[in-house]
Amino acid sequence: VVDQKTQVPPDELDNDWEDDADVQMVEAEGGWMAVRTSAVEDQASAIQLIFMLAQSMSELFYPFVKETVSRLGELLVSPFEDVRGYSMAVVPEIIRAVAKAGFSQEPCCANANKAELLEITGTAIQWLCDVVREEEELELIMTGLQGLSRLIRSVNVDWQNSAPATGEAAKVATPDEAESKLEPNTSRRLLTLAQMELVTDLCRQLLRESLQRRAVARAESQVGVDPGAPVSEEDALEDAQLAELSKELHFNIAELVGELFKAHGPDYFPIYRAHWHESVLTMGHVLSLKEDRLFAALILAEALEFGVACDDAPRTNPNPNPNPNPPPDEAGKAAVADFLLSSIGGDQQGVNVVSLLLSGVTERGQGTAKLRQACAYTIGVAAGRLPHAFLSAAGAGAARECLSSLSSCIHAGEGPGEPRGTCTDTAASSVGLLLEQLQRLTASGGADSVDLEGVPPLN
Repeated sequence: VVDQKTQVPPDELDNDWEDDADVQMVEAEGGWMAVRTSAVEDQASAIQLIFMLAQSMSELFYPFVKETVSRLGELLVSPFEDVRGYSMAVVPEIIRAVAKAGFSQEPCCANANKAELLEITGTAIQWLCDVVREEEELELIMTGLQGLSRLIRSVNVDWQNSAPATGEAAKVATPDEAESKLEPNTSRRLLTLAQMELVTDLCRQLLRESLQRRAVARAESQVGVDPGAPVSEEDALEDAQLAELSKELHFNIAELVGELFKAHGPDYFPIYRAHWHESVLTMGHVLSLKEDRLFAALILAEALEFGVACDDAPRTNPNPNPNPNPPPDEAGKAAVADFLLSSIGGDQQGVNVVSLLLSGVTERGQGTAKLRQACAYTIGVAAGRLPHAFLSAAGAGAARECLSSLSSCIHAGEGPGEPRGTCTDTAASSVGLLLEQLQRLTASGGADSVDLEGVPPLN
């Protein structure tokens, strides 16, 4: 069914083809072509079934991978949206099948190997990046980004030693995390530097184009418009849909960058510093739109949790004579502090990671709960993983300022229509992390005691 022809050759068109309900003219490269809609629908349905089979069969789909891959290249550039969309969804399922087959004892997976996985992965990443780069439909762009995220997860998870989430963790895990959690210390780290840069370039291009579309739409909405004239319902609906799609696109970009951090950790950090950091600080400025500040906070959360190499948090050492408070690596702490304090144009009074987070967690107004939650979560990540560097970078009184900001966030709660509890629960969790690390640091002499006078009570 996938291989059947959808195009109707010109010499086969009847003079009365316009009366044929199964024939439709569609725009294609270089002009127009006649297609049989029934064949297109059958083709899309067949690819959808292949996607469902690959997803449900997992590594048992491995024997069919080569045949599927041999047809995907053409289908990914089909002029039909449904065909392109389902084809993009199939790609990461193929990678997952090959990756899991390499660790399977099933007879049908006996020939699966790492070299084959790396080859197919390289082809798949190039395919998806090329297709998404040329795609015009935002929904399909997001399908491609989600495919890349799932691909990166599937190829890098250590399927042999991984275990599915259980208990409470399984209740809050995404479908991928429920199957196997990906993080730098367990990742196979199979992407090349060139592949990480290719994905990064794609994300940056999509973000630039999205911001340009938003700016143009806002400018056009103001041209020749009487400020007192009512906006038509159609225009208002179109603007609202574009705004929501843009937010969703930015979230998908942040999620993809997060998968790169989870898969390669500190190995991806130099790429982030070179290509992302200045843009993140610019978007996170207190004068930026709240959706841009949210995007910046989401990226910073991934960078601090998975990308920063210096893990200076006091923790139990597995040696027979454990030292629960090992001294931090001074060089690593300085590198992290430099990252936390780096600001646009080198102006140390300008926006930096610390000021971005503190301003976000104390933001007020309708629709800011997600921003406050993201910033509160990131402060907790910084306090939990990097307490020495974070508190020293933030300067004197940093702990008190963080506690005060988080306490204010808890008291503010959520506004009407915002999800109840999500923001306050996250802020409360970060308070706990910060207090726990402060107790350890003060006990080991790594920090002075904190005067909590004036900090709003948490009850």
